[in-house]
Amino acid sequence: MAEVVATSLLRFLSDQLASKVLSEFALVTGADDELRKLERTLSTIQDVLEDAESRQVKDRALRSWLRKLKDLAYDADDVLDDFATKAMKLKPGIQAGKKEKVRAFLSIPKNIVFRREISKRVKEINRRLDEVAEERSKFLLKEGALMGNRSKLESSLVTEGTGPFINESEVYGRKEDKENIVNLLLNPFTHGPEIGVVSIVGLGGLGKTTLAQLVYKDERVRDRFEKRMWVCVSDEFEIRRLIVLIMESVTGSEFRPTNMDMMQVSLTKQLEEKRFLLVLDDVWSESQEKWDRLRTLLAVGGEGSKILVTTRSERVASIMGTTSLYKLSNLSLNDCWLVFERRAFAMGVERNPNLVEIGREIVKKCGGVPLAAKALGSLLRFKKTESGWLAIKDSDLWKLSCDENYDILPALKLSYDHLSSCLKQCFTYCSIFPKDYEIDVNILVNLWHAEGFLKPSDGQMDLQQIGLQYVDELLERSLFIENMKRRAWREIKMHDLVHDLARSVAGDECSIVDPSSSNKTLSQNSRYAFFICNKEPLSAALQSLHDAKKLRTLYLHEKSPKNKEEEKRANEVLHAISSSVNLLRVLRLPTYPLKTLPDSFKKLKHLRYLDLSFTPLDSFPLCIKTLHNLKTLNLSFTNIESIPDSIGNLCNLSTLDLGYCSHLSSLPSSIGQLKSLLEIDLTHSGIKSLPDSFKKLKHLRYLNLSCTPLDSFPPCINTLHNLKTLNLSGTKIESIPDSIGNLCNLSTLDLSYCLCLSSLPSSIGQLKSLLEIDLSSSLIKSLPESICGLSNLHTLTLRDCYLLQELPLNICNINRLFHLDIHGTQLTCIRRRLGKLSNLQTLPVFIRSQEKDCSLVELGSLKLEGELLIKALQRVTSVDEVKAAHLNEKCDIRVLSLSWESSPDKFDCVNIYQAEYVFQNLQPHNNLKELKIQCYVGRCFPHWFMNLSLSNLARVTLSRCMCEKLPALGQLRQLEYLRLAQLPLVKQLDSDFYGGPNSFPVLKELELYDMTELEEWCNVGEEQFLPCLHNLSLLDCPKLTELPSDFPSVTTLWINVDEKLLLLSLQNGAFPNLKKIWVGKFYEAEGQVHEILTERRKSGLEIVELNPFS
Repeated sequence: MAEVVATSLLRFLSDQLASKVLSEFALVTGADDELRKLERTLSTIQDVLEDAESRQVKDRALRSWLRKLKDLAYDADDVLDDFATKAMKLKPGIQAGKKEKVRAFLSIPKNIVFRREISKRVKEINRRLDEVAEERSKFLLKEGALMGNRSKLESSLVTEGTGPFINESEVYGRKEDKENIVNLLLNPFTHGPEIGVVSIVGLGGLGKTTLAQLVYKDERVRDRFEKRMWVCVSDEFEIRRLIVLIMESVTGSEFRPTNMDMMQVSLTKQLEEKRFLLVLDDVWSESQEKWDRLRTLLAVGGEGSKILVTTRSERVASIMGTTSLYKLSNLSLNDCWLVFERRAFAMGVERNPNLVEIGREIVKKCGGVPLAAKALGSLLRFKKTESGWLAIKDSDLWKLSCDENYDILPALKLSYDHLSSCLKQCFTYCSIFPKDYEIDVNILVNLWHAEGFLKPSDGQMDLQQIGLQYVDELLERSLFIENMKRRAWREIKMHDLVHDLARSVAGDECSIVDPSSSNKTLSQNSRYAFFICNKEPLSAALQSLHDAKKLRTLYLHEKSPKNKEEEKRANEVLHAISSSVNLLRVLRLPTYPLKTLPDSFKKLKHLRYLDLSFTPLDSFPLCIKTLHNLKTLNLSFTNIESIPDSIGNLCNLSTLDLGYCSHLSSLPSSIGQLKSLLEIDLTHSGIKSLPDSFKKLKHLRYLNLSCTPLDSFPPCINTLHNLKTLNLSGTKIESIPDSIGNLCNLSTLDLSYCLCLSSLPSSIGQLKSLLEIDLSSSLIKSLPESICGLSNLHTLTLRDCYLLQELPLNICNINRLFHLDIHGTQLTCIRRRLGKLSNLQTLPVFIRSQEKDCSLVELGSLKLEGELLIKALQRVTSVDEVKAAHLNEKCDIRVLSLSWESSPDKFDCVNIYQAEYVFQNLQPHNNLKELKIQCYVGRCFPHWFMNLSLSNLARVTLSRCMCEKLPALGQLRQLEYLRLAQLPLVKQLDSDFYGGPNSFPVLKELELYDMTELEEWCNVGEEQFLPCLHNLSLLDCPKLTELPSDFPSVTTLWINVDEKLLLLSLQNGAFPNLKKIWVGKFYEAEGQVHEILTERRKSGLEIVELNPFS
């Protein structure tokens, strides 16, 4: 059901009316009285607006009133924007006295006409607003009644509370999740003396409560905790209510206390010194104070007590002091089908094969959300015909929300209902992007800014920071998903069901138009639209554009034209935009086939955001200079060669993107006139220097000069005191001047890949606001000691600084350091007292020093995560030192590498025994996903490795080890990658290696490299030998004479073994499904191997000559 959110728009109008420039201009033009009246009326309506918005769900008349109000607010915004634009042109006159202002105004041609027009338009807005304001009385709206109405709304959507009871036979795909949560609850290690809090976080409908119920019922959990309690919290986090529910859960009887004292005494009596588990299901409250009060009451419990929380919000989990955050993932397609199948084909329902086939397609819509699978299955149980099922398959889920049997969107909508009005507007705006569209976070924030959605802060945050905070809030509420694969920039997208929710609440205000689909036309009420013209010619969009007079955002996604006729149509569309859609605030035309813009574009006087990136534009469009309201201009990846002086007219421009404009070699001096400029991106452009006027950009915060031909540090940068981010990565600068210390607000400095830079000035220590320094792959030889005074620094990246041999002596003084990346450096040891860096989370390499001044003890207090390589373990002589590292408590380390870094043949019996004893006490946490062992000289592996205690291992590498016997690696049920390299004492891979039946069930990659003594590789008689193996490497195994299988699943093979072995295998039909082979030099010689491979090449086999490995 579409909802109307008008609060943020009316707030934006009020801000405009209160602006100094508009107020002064109103006095000059005589429109002041009308504008003040408009301001007063808006204020009275805003007082009751939140109440109206919260009640509209059940009151159609009220929703209609809100729609009328919002349409009027849009019209008022257009009038005020015209007014403000005129005022901006007069700004020099407004700075003078009143007489001069009047003269300046009277000097404008047609001023009387303009004065009458403005007065007439404002009066008309006031008349219409008076009518709307009068209507509100019949709705009995209240001031500040939002919370009460929201609670009523939510109680109407949530039918009943949850309980701990569940039928496990109805749950699919959560076995591994259940085990992980149980392990977290049974783990005796909690962070500090407080009660451990485990939070399950995820999207609504994902099965968080179901998972908590499974865990609560588990026998191990029942045995572990003396008391177990289940409380459905929902929206009311009220202490009295929660204590009553806890008491009733723990006693199993009704609890009716008379006062708070009695409640506290009773709770203490039940829980004191008893190990308990408390499940707080469906928590929404973000009140730190309320949670602290409850936690204080629960502190009487015994050691090892745990609280299990389910919530949709990471922020809630953080406020509740979560020690272990568990992000619940989506179900697999197969598990989702099982959930759907149980409902759709319940007992007595015929399993029509055609319906099953359609059903499997429908399940794909569920996106792995079990509640969606249940809802759709229940909906289709009562539809007996194929046409009924096909109608569901071909429809958008948001269009099903009115069906009484479909409850997924109402369940998800609770997340939407908890958003502020500003966040609601920002969230619904994202419905214009197609499903699975990856949205650049910075672009999204600029779009919100251009549309006026960002609410100014009372504090010091600028609008860009506020927008990023909005993104984080929507991420924390699971309404956005962040693309973690991207490194250089942040991207988010929406889960399909969340997108359906956004479409549902946005209604026809936001549209996606695709002439090749069912969404062929644009509603005349649309304000924000995304046009897709990939399959249909641009002419299909022309009619919609002529009718789209209310549009404020237009994103035109168009393929390149194939002929002159399509080029002509492309130009017609541009003219249609400038003539019919002239209320636009945002216009995005990336990849559009334009070489210039028509002069009529100067009519787009409201435009704030213009994106012409990736177009064949070869010159700067002169019409842009008249777009005085423009805030963001993106010309990246175009062919422009110069920027005209007239760019200085864009007095409101805050973001200028000229990245990858490789033909652009300079900027005009008028760039210094852009007083509002906050960000400029020149990455990969041809810019060789910056004009001296650049120093006038006093508000500039972001400057990206990466990968430009710069060979010296631009001196004008030194005066940019508000600069926060400076990126000089990949430039040829040879030195940084001392004057960099003047950049007192700099927070991010990127000097990575500066291959001519060998040192930093000591003045770097003056940058007290610095948070991040990236020097990776530079020629830095040492760091100035002054860097240790950067008390706010949280990230220091030194990766692949291969000339760096030591860290500053007092690096342990950077007590807020979170990430220290020294991978690929020439460091021979880590500085002592590194353990004082209590906030350190990332330390990919730890090097044990030759002396005892920096031992493994330093690792003990660090809460490390991600990857850890411990080098020079041959220097460790004390078992106490190893135990003090507490590796078994570091549950967030996912990749662990252990290296002894010495030639194995130089170790005597004493050293061998020492290595074995050290390794035995280096047992990591069971959460470990990857283990690498290098140069281990012991003759046997530790018991914890031989006994397969690390059951979650997915990748194992054993290299240059002197072991005689391998663990039964075949029984690691999650192992996907195995590398065995240079193991000179391993002669066979036999039954002990497999460990029993069904070995290596999911192994995908196997590498055997330089196994000089390997003579026998056995097949233990399994029906399916390595069933999932796709990639196999057999390199330099000279004594291997027979392969254990024909490897039917292998598609890629690296092989450099005895020619007879390969020939015999190929003649026996080995590798029948091979797609690519990297083969040794014997392929060049004429022979049978050459003939067989040449014949297979005809069937599509790709053959690549294998280069010798070093």
